[in-house]
Amino acid sequence: MNRKFVLVFALLLAAGAYIQLVEPKPVLLERPLSEFPARVGEWRMVREDIFSPEIMAILRPTDYMSRDYVDAQGHRVTLYIGYHGGRKGDGGIHSPRNCLPSSGWYTNSTGLIPVRLRDGRDVEIVDTVMSKDVYTVSFYYWYQVRGGILTNEYALKLSEMWNSIVSRRKDAAFIRVSMPIPDPHAGRNPVMDRFVADFYPLIHQYLPE
Repeated sequence: MNRKFVLVFALLLAAGAYIQLVEPKPVLLERPLSEFPARVGEWRMVREDIFSPEIMAILRPTDYMSRDYVDAQGHRVTLYIGYHGGRKGDGGIHSPRNCLPSSGWYTNSTGLIPVRLRDGRDVEIVDTVMSKDVYTVSFYYWYQVRGGILTNEYALKLSEMWNSIVSRRKDAAFIRVSMPIPDPHAGRNPVMDRFVADFYPLIHQYLPE
């Protein structure tokens, strides 16, 4: 039998056994999301959603926040942050790539885009436009793990496995920004770009590294 195959198989077996036998260490947020400010620059909160027990039983986050903010021009943007800290009973992150289409949303376009932050750095996130019935919504989203951004589910799973092995951590966050748009082919959304630039540094302060 090929030695490389045996070695890889043994490593995967050891990693799997480690993950099964070693309980992950829960990691707390730097601050609870309930303390997230209601006003950020020109944005002010106009609505906050409290999920039903049925939805919470599906999502099973350690902490979450779902709010609408409006700017001075009346643009309304929804921010969802779901944090999964690795406590016993916490659920995993649900990928919007699977969840939204399974509930009837049609994907018009999806891809990665760089967003310029206020300090001049670029962060790469997912830009997706989806439609359902007469509604079309622009979604920006990313996963955040130990201070870094991930943009696909496979990288997220690998990161969770690696962090479980080397540090007994499985904490990760899902951040989604969304707003209704009139045209699925309107192109990049400058309001969403501005929202991410304004909120990203603050979100970063709440999540553990």
